[in-house]
Amino acid sequence: MTKRPKFLLSDESVTVDHGGKSHTFRAGTPNYTALKQILLEEAWDRVPQCLTVASSIEEWARGEFTVDGNQISYRGKALPESLNSRIIAMASNEEDPGRMFRFWERLKKNPSWRSVEQLFPFLVHEGIPITDKGTFLAYKKVKRDFTDCYTGKVDNHPGCHPKMDRNEISDDPNVACHFGFHAGALSYAQTYGDSDGHIVVVEIDPENVVCVPYDESARKVRICEYEVVGVHTGLMPDTSYDPDVNDEDEDIEDESETKTKTKTKAEIYEEMDAMSEASLAARPTDLLRGYAANHLKIVGASKIPGGKPVLLRYIHERRS
Repeated sequence: MTKRPKFLLSDESVTVDHGGKSHTFRAGTPNYTALKQILLEEAWDRVPQCLTVASSIEEWARGEFTVDGNQISYRGKALPESLNSRIIAMASNEEDPGRMFRFWERLKKNPSWRSVEQLFPFLVHEGIPITDKGTFLAYKKVKRDFTDCYTGKVDNHPGCHPKMDRNEISDDPNVACHFGFHAGALSYAQTYGDSDGHIVVVEIDPENVVCVPYDESARKVRICEYEVVGVHTGLMPDTSYDPDVNDEDEDIEDESETKTKTKTKAEIYEEMDAMSEASLAARPTDLLRGYAANHLKIVGASKIPGGKPVLLRYIHERRS
């Protein structure tokens, strides 16, 4: 019979001593949920299986993802090393890597082998954020009237959803400027088009990436469809960073201190007042609705049709 391990259980975390090591998991992570249930059931023999990174990844992955040690597979095929490492790094830091799984599911619907191979390295290289839905956000330069810089006919106001047939888009990565919509890193958007134009933030489904042109030093993508979610006023947070770059200890401590502080809604809304349009676009829709209705006093904010892009447009107009 397995011996009862030493453990400390609270509403915020669970700590278990096993094999001479102390393992702590915060509330909200798969390990915490599973361990709490096992400890309450006194199923001591099942405790070790909940103490590894692989076990938490299995809980987050589900569906058609499988985990064998530190190797993650989708439909029986191993994930690219860079994505695999990023997911393991997130799980090790008790971050929910669900967005990465959803990103890969979307990307695997892309019919282009080259796009599937090139996209994640591009996102990592340029620090492009991946959303909770598995889509990603990028920057696009437009004219002062929010039309595209090339034809002046495509509307790029927040909430717009430009689309072209995929077979009308150039998939030749050897040509930087060719047929199709373009978006990419901030450094690319800042050097393109008229100096008095705008830079907008667009949301892109990985399935709609046609190619990553070589001539722009992999700073942009050519796409057949995107959605404008806001106007750029500040650098977006990087969620696809290189897992080989470790965070400083002081940053981890600061993050921990922030999480333990309880903030009122009024304080949260005041912080949102200072956020850029891009940062707001990364906030949950429910939070944005509360911010719009209770703080900005936008009547009917909870029932505005069109989803987050249209809600962000109302917020942008009220804050202007």
